[in-house]
Amino acid sequence: MVVILLLILTSCQTKKAGGDFSVTVKFTNADQLTPMPNRRIQIEEIPFGSDAVPVILDSATIKGSAGTVTLNAKAKEEGVYEVSVDDGPVFLVVNDAEEITVELDMSKRERNYSVAGSSASKQIQDLINEYSDRSLQINDVFAKLDSIKSFPGSDTIVLELTDKKNKLIADLTGYVKGVVGKSESPAVSMFT
Repeated sequence: MVVILLLILTSCQTKKAGGDFSVTVKFTNADQLTPMPNRRIQIEEIPFGSDAVPVILDSATIKGSAGTVTLNAKAKEEGVYEVSVDDGPVFLVVNDAEEITVELDMSKRERNYSVAGSSASKQIQDLINEYSDRSLQINDVFAKLDSIKSFPGSDTIVLELTDKKNKLIADLTGYVKGVVGKSESPAVSMFT
């Protein structure tokens, strides 16, 4: 489910004016990643449509276990951009502001960054985190359903779990629609 959401998120490009923007990444714990010389961080424009190749707009070398790098880009319109570290974390930003600041803790596999300066980027971050949490709950119910179905006389439990699964899915759908409906960012609103 998270993969589907990421594909939807990264395929969004909208018709709002773009321009120059920068993403300043304040990173820590780079030494916790698998060692590699000349580790790069880059920002890519995710082109509209699944067949196009992402375009690298800027990159920098990460030096030391902590530091700051600034990635600069120019955009024709507001859209979703991927920032990735070689063999490391990946996160999404929206260019709804000229200056976006990200604090990135490379020792964490999940929830490893915070974003400031871009309300749309923050909305995407919150959406991904909440979607992931709720998907885990749904997957847990699916696993329980799969295991209980093999026991005779478990119809009542199967019905209860099916109702719970359906409610969790409906709640997740409502949450996503609510986020999209309330967003002022065209890039975020394009998610459904």
